Amino acid sequence: MGKRKHSEIKHADKVHEALTAIWTKLDPYVWPGAIGMGILLVLIGLLFLIGTGSSGPDKAWADLFEIRDTYMPRGEEASVLEFDKNAQTYVDKLAALCDRQRSRPVAAIALLDLAQACSGLGGGLRERTAVTPGMAREDMEKNESAAHTLFVNSAKAAERFIADFPRHTLLPLAYYEAGKARYELGEYAPAAEHFDQARARFAIAFPKALAAYHAGRSYERTGHIEKARHAYEAVREEKLAGWCLDLAEFRLAQLGAAAQSP
Repeated sequence: MGKRKHSEIKHADKVHEALTAIWTKLDPYVWPGAIGMGILLVLIGLLFLIGTGSSGPDKAWADLFEIRDTYMPRGEEASVLEFDKNAQTYVDKLAALCDRQRSRPVAAIALLDLAQACSGLGGGLRERTAVTPGMAREDMEKNESAAHTLFVNSAKAAERFIADFPRHTLLPLAYYEAGKARYELGEYAPAAEHFDQARARFAIAFPKALAAYHAGRSYERTGHIEKARHAYEAVREEKLAGWCLDLAEFRLAQLGAAAQSP
């Protein structure tokens, strides 16, 4: 798709309806798709580190594998990340491993695991609250408090990775995870900065496009409309943006419609 100036986008009712339909279909898959991408990159990074590491036994890596093998959600559980006893134990043991092995290679992977686990669990709690009819106010508040704590821990884990491993090959993913967590906490300015950093560092087209899209959403939330527009237009620069391009075009159309309204 060639470049188009924002002013050239048409906003007829039929176009608006089509874009709204696209958004309705794709919006539920934005974060799950991002989580899946993140997990894949972590696994690739883990295999790379193990393959290039020493051939001798390493208890720290063995501990990480044991934590994953024993407590990490799998199958349908992994798609929901239910907040149960095993999930809490998984988070607690990852956090303890990160503290014991700070600044060592195994801590990098454990921090990303921790950031993604906390983010997934926090999202699962909020989703459960949203889809459970008649939930008592006390339970809703309890879920939201727990979700907030999980997103705080996710942000801290990702940002600790950024501080401790500034040259790591998975640094872009850490910035992306930090952006996700800060966005869920309603801290849109730091979220936008993290997403911008992720976009600048990702070497693969689709993650770059995804980070640019979420930067745009974050900038919209802060009221920086021009920065949001530039972020969405950056998605157009990625030839393999996929469905991110549809989402970005929809947001650009919405911004254009808002600008033209009296």
